[in-house]
Amino acid sequence: ETNERVGTTVVPLREQLVGAARPTLLLLLGAVGLVLVIACANVAHLQLARGTERVGEFAVRAALGADRGRIVRQLLTESLLLALVGAGLGGALAFWGVDVVRAISPGEIPRLDSVAVDTRVLGFALGLGALSAIGFGLAPAFQFSRPGLQEGLKEGRLTASLARQRVRRGLIVGEMAIALTLLIGAGLLIRSFAAILAVDPGLRTDDVLAMQIFYYHDDQDAQDRITFFERTLEDIEALPGVQSAGAVSAAPFLAANIDIRRPFRILDQPAPREGEEPFLYRTMATPRYFETVGIPVIEGRGFTAFDRLDAPRVAVINETLRRRYWPNESPIGKRIALQTTQSAPTAQPPIEIVGVVGDVRHTGLDSEPRPEAFFPHAQSGTGSMTYYVRAGGNPRDLVNPVQEVIWSAEPMQSIHQAGTLNQLVSGTLVARRFTL
Repeated sequence: ETNERVGTTVVPLREQLVGAARPTLLLLLGAVGLVLVIACANVAHLQLARGTERVGEFAVRAALGADRGRIVRQLLTESLLLALVGAGLGGALAFWGVDVVRAISPGEIPRLDSVAVDTRVLGFALGLGALSAIGFGLAPAFQFSRPGLQEGLKEGRLTASLARQRVRRGLIVGEMAIALTLLIGAGLLIRSFAAILAVDPGLRTDDVLAMQIFYYHDDQDAQDRITFFERTLEDIEALPGVQSAGAVSAAPFLAANIDIRRPFRILDQPAPREGEEPFLYRTMATPRYFETVGIPVIEGRGFTAFDRLDAPRVAVINETLRRRYWPNESPIGKRIALQTTQSAPTAQPPIEIVGVVGDVRHTGLDSEPRPEAFFPHAQSGTGSMTYYVRAGGNPRDLVNPVQEVIWSAEPMQSIHQAGTLNQLVSGTLVARRFTL
């Protein structure tokens, strides 16, 4: 009865662990494949140029009785030997190159520390080298295995037949086309990365420290958690070098983001049909959170110390939620009701909208703002919160003092994650930067 509409999503473990890295790896594999084609075409072109100088040699061999198969085998053997030597040197370079890639890579790329060159990779490289030698050695081999005897002796080292010129020109055109494709792809990556860096995250990231905790104990109630965060925030703001401090449940750019999506009703509008209710992301915040991270209050007000459990329930919504459901009017004073379960759409009391704030891109600079409503932490009492502290200087200098404040209030409290807001924003770009 209570879990009638609770569902589950089944995801393969491999996809859960490395699924986000698949597009990056496929992109890199495609680029490497194109570079290999260019290299093979280069070698084939050099083989043709070298073969042009050997036309007289092949004509003499044919005159002495060498058949076409003999000359083809000779040229393919030369190509195969060249490819195997190249593959061997490339394999040796790969052992060193893997260590270099690990050294320059970010820690967020899944399982990168386990990447290594093994026998299967070496076998694949050698096999690819052999196939490349056969594939790109066939054109020169067939070209130079069938010269006319008198034509070959006459050409000597000076001229090449029209057919060979066409092959060489075709190789040059192909190389240029593939190289231009790679260049355009790299240019688009650079352009998109520059565009991402220019995106406004919706808050001021300079000089802000973020510290995430999960404050829960068996003997707690909501009021205990409210008191804990109010007391610790007051003590943090009293630290030297602290300009302001606040806390929020859904912390932008953190991996362990607390996403609470809730259907809701707009009380002065007709009730939607079942299953078509609008939704929002429910976020709890303390009074000075918006000021600390620089989220602008566009209309109305933010939270105050008077928004408590015994006061009327209020909410502050973001611009995306306002545009979606109140596009041509002010939402200030409008009332909504959250739906806590599918079977109880109006179980919670009405909530009045008192303010509108700017949008924040929660999961990264390339993400879109989501419809979000903020509620006073003092009216909810959740223990999943992230402190944000604006410093007058280097925010890293406040890590230990802020931890000491938390541990003085709760000695056994663990710190889940800590870092500057600039570091958190940069962390969302590591995969894109590594690919570039």
